[in-house]
Order: sequence, then structure tokens, then C-alpha cells
Amino acid sequence: MTIPYSTGKSLSIDQLTNVNITDIANNDFLQYNSTNGVWENADTLVRPYFIKAMLQTEDDTGLADGTDYILGVQGQARRLVAQFSGTDFDYNNGDWSEASSTWTCRETGIYRINAQVSFRLTDSGADRIRLCKIDIYNGATIVASNKMEIESDSSTADDFKEYNSVVNSLLKYDIADTMTMKLTWEIWGSSETMRIIATDGRTFLQIEKVA
Repeated sequence: MTIPYSTGKSLSIDQLTNVNITDIANNDFLQYNSTNGVWENADTLVRPYFIKAMLQTEDDTGLADGTDYILGVQGQARRLVAQFSGTDFDYNNGDWSEASSTWTCRETGIYRINAQVSFRLTDSGADRIRLCKIDIYNGATIVASNKMEIESDSSTADDFKEYNSVVNSLLKYDIADTMTMKLTWEIWGSSETMRIIATDGRTFLQIEKVA
């Protein structure tokens, strides 16, 4: 390459002319490493950070009333599976644990947490949903929540057999903080139990870094 140079003067990046940089692929970016004085490939640093974990198979919990139920850990252990992985979409990098349904924050920031859970009773037709709730935790502390509760007499129970509950919030997580999603529900009656539906991608958890 040809570089305009004068003894005793420093060289800025905008003074470079006819520079040939090798070992660069389409859409790669460079960052300057002041330790070794080298411009290095930095393509992974500019990608957005996001995770989507989705229930793949219906979870028949077997419970009429559930408290702090964690999908993929309790019941039939139907896992919340990370959806984007592999060579082109490896934005998870092990931050999401399918075994414990726990996310570990790798970088302090503001994150958009978007979760949907599809609650549905088994099909005897006798019972109704009284309450369903999603809690988002930071460690042992609830930081976001959504609850549907119907106060009615059991003899004139409400009509809910299925309910899709949603939480959507901006939350701050610090590096090494952990996030879990826990479910709570109650049923009018005693003949049915709760299922968590996976059909059509109706139960999922999304985590996106926005700042």
C-alpha cells in the first residue's frame, strides 16, 4: 500500500490512500486495538443482541393450581428451546439455559422482555380459569408481572377455558444477573388441570438488548 508520510508527524486514518486490507469478508467491520496497534475484524460486535426461547411441545402440568411454576424444569420438563442458533444466528452464546430456563446477563444494559404464555384447561368442560399470572424475575426479585384474575362465585364460574397472558417491559439487568419466568394459576372446580400450549408458537420468551 501507499501511505503519505512525513518524518515527525503522526498519521490519521483519513490520511491513508490506496490501502489494501486483506482477510475481510462482505459486511465485516473493523475496530482498532490500541494494545497491539492493529485494526481487527469486529463483525460480531455490531450485531443486535436477542434471544427467543419457545415452548416446542405442550406441557400438561397435571396441576389444578400452580405457584411459581417454571416451564422446562417442573412437570413434564417441556423445554423452552432457543430458536436462533448456528453459524448465522448464534446470538445466544450459552446465555440461555434450557435445563433451568434461566437467562444470564452478559452485559449491563436495558433489555426488552417480551413473554407470552398460553394457558388452557384440559377438556372435560366442567371447570374454568380463575387466575393466571406471569412473573419475570431478576434473581429472587419480581421485576415485571401480568395477572388476569376473575372474582366470581364458583357456582356461576367465568367462561375462560383458555387465556393468552402477555408481559412486555423494559428492564435493567447488570452483568451476571439472572432472569427466570414463573407461572401461577388457579382453577374454579376440581376435575381439570392446566396445560401450557405450544401450538402456533403461542408460548415464548424474548430478550432483546435496546441500550
